[in-house]
Amino acid sequence: MAGSTHRDTPGVRVWGNAGPIEFSLGGMWQGGEFNAAKNGPTRSVSAYSFNAQVAWRFRNLIGHPTLGIQADDISGGNTRKSTTSSWGNFLSPFVPSAYALDLSTYIGNSNLIDVGPMMTIAPTSNTSLLLKVPVVWRNSVNDGVYSNPTALYSFRPRGGYTATMPQASFTWRATRHISLSLDGEYLFASQSMINAGARSGAYVQSNLELTF
Repeated sequence: MAGSTHRDTPGVRVWGNAGPIEFSLGGMWQGGEFNAAKNGPTRSVSAYSFNAQVAWRFRNLIGHPTLGIQADDISGGNTRKSTTSSWGNFLSPFVPSAYALDLSTYIGNSNLIDVGPMMTIAPTSNTSLLLKVPVVWRNSVNDGVYSNPTALYSFRPRGGYTATMPQASFTWRATRHISLSLDGEYLFASQSMINAGARSGAYVQSNLELTF
C-alpha cells in the first residue's frame, strides 16, 4: 500500500557465551503511524521483530566448528482489515547485513518467519566458512513478499511458504589489510511464488576488501 510512515523502534539485544553455547537474542517493537497516499486514512503502527541465533561450539575439534539454529519472526501487515485498524508491517530502521538472512537480498526482513540450521568452521587460522539453510514463510498471508532493503514485490503468492535458501560464505584473510570472500546461494522458490511470477535461481558474489 502506498503512503508515508513515521516509526519509533525501541529494542533490546542480549548476546554472549555460556560455556560452549553462543547466543544472540534480540527484539524490537515498532509504533508510529502510517498515512495512506492521496489523503487516505491514518493508521497507527504496531509491529515487531524477534531474532535469535543459538549455537554450540566444539572447541576441542579442528577448526572449532559451531553448529546451531537461526530463527526470526518479523510481523507483516494486513491490508484486508478495516482502514482504521493498526498497521502491522515491520519496517527495519536500518538495512540489515546480507549475511543476516539472505545473501542475495532477494528476501527482505519484513513479513517473514524463518528457521534453519547454521554452521561455522575455521579450516585454518586465517579462513572461515559459514553454512546456512534458512526456510522462509510469510508471517501474514494477507501481506506480500519484500526484498532487502524493504520494497514490496508486485506479485502476491498464495499460501505462507516462500523459499528455501541454502547458502555458503568463505572468507580468506590474506593479510592484516586484505580479505577475500566468496559467497553463494541457491534460492528454491515455492511453487506458489513461481506461479505468482518469481523464479528460483543461483547467486554468487566475490568481495576483495582493503583495510588501512
